[in-house]
Amino acid sequence: MTEQQYRWQRPVRSGCVLAVTLVLAGCSTPTARQSAEPGPWRPLDVPTLVSDEALLSPAPASPPSDDELTPPLPSATAARTVRPDVLVGAIHVQVPRVARPRVEGVWSHVREDLVDADTALRLRRNGLRVGLGRTEWWDAIQAALDSVPGVRSSEIPAVRLPPGYPLALELDREPHEQTLFYVGEDLVLSGESWPESRNVLRLSYSLERLRSSRVRVAVVPEVRQAQRGWKWLHTDAGLARLPDFGGRSFAAAAVTADLGDGDFLVIAPSEDAELYGLVGGVFLTQQEDGERFDSYVFIRAGVNHDARRY
Repeated sequence: MTEQQYRWQRPVRSGCVLAVTLVLAGCSTPTARQSAEPGPWRPLDVPTLVSDEALLSPAPASPPSDDELTPPLPSATAARTVRPDVLVGAIHVQVPRVARPRVEGVWSHVREDLVDADTALRLRRNGLRVGLGRTEWWDAIQAALDSVPGVRSSEIPAVRLPPGYPLALELDREPHEQTLFYVGEDLVLSGESWPESRNVLRLSYSLERLRSSRVRVAVVPEVRQAQRGWKWLHTDAGLARLPDFGGRSFAAAAVTADLGDGDFLVIAPSEDAELYGLVGGVFLTQQEDGERFDSYVFIRAGVNHDARRY
């Protein structure tokens, strides 16, 4: 199967079923707990994590328009370079906000020292909390999540990507007007209004040359407006044609982690996410059917050592 054939699969069940399998091996699926009338999962029941269509699709065969940049053709040598690629997957778990104290035990089973103290403080002030977990700790995390009624989840199966190739995890159903506040690296609070915008978590990956079994993952919150054209991105596999959106990235709320075999990254709202318009709260909490939910996003990334020629 070629890379462009992968698509994020939609959730398959709603209600009280927590069907979570930590991707790339090592974690078991929790026991399903069904409500009296679970019914089928509709695609728009919860904000689902999806990829940019253009990122996982081949470029169109038609020539680019005048407002698009035509890239140089790759050399024959580059086309035959053999490189490993990355397997990426994620789980999106929504927990009722009123149950946040009940799932506090999740943080007893992850390491929160993956970033330095200054970065951790800045992330918390932006409404985000991050940790690094291991697959052998997953059963305890699963038990904490399973203990809460009304938890919802969706899974993104593993996607095979070249290093440097970005993915966007989309958190909104449709564009909307919003005002976002963020705390910069200078610890100054700033705010901006964004009409007709969507919120995404942009993921990018690179391989560590000296530690071939580890993947460096960067997760950056982004607000996006309408697509305004196309751009070309240099990746380890060559040039990639990507949509160019209006908007901005919130680098002060970004997190970078080095993931080895069996590691996963968890991103969730901090206590500061309750502040109006703060980026972590807007991105990682949602109002659904009159109830507030916290989002816990679990991300796995591993090196696929199966040789691949570009």
